[in-house]
Amino acid sequence: VAPVRHHHVKLAPPKLSRPKTHVFVFNGNGRQGAASAAASRLISLGYRVPGTANASRQNYANTVVMYRRGFAAEGRRLAQDMHVKVVGPLDGLSTSALHGAQLAVVLGAS
Repeated sequence: VAPVRHHHVKLAPPKLSRPKTHVFVFNGNGRQGAASAAASRLISLGYRVPGTANASRQNYANTVVMYRRGFAAEGRRLAQDMHVKVVGPLDGLSTSALHGAQLAVVLGAS
């Protein structure tokens, strides 16, 4: 049996600092005030939040961080800052729905 070789992939660092990273927050859990509370927390971490809104549905089980093309590293950093495990490219959201933001957070029940 051949030994297992582990390959380490070097991920690119974020191009934008937190103060230059804009995050739009969507409430996907139905709890009133959840998006504004999350926006306040993100602002305290240094991010810019151009706005909040309700997600198209209110039954997200998990919080999700999504990023526009070219901003994967910023998305991973935001997920780490928020202790979110699910990160991926925009899915089900148009770039226009982000109002100029590079990232989106959809708040889930957990």
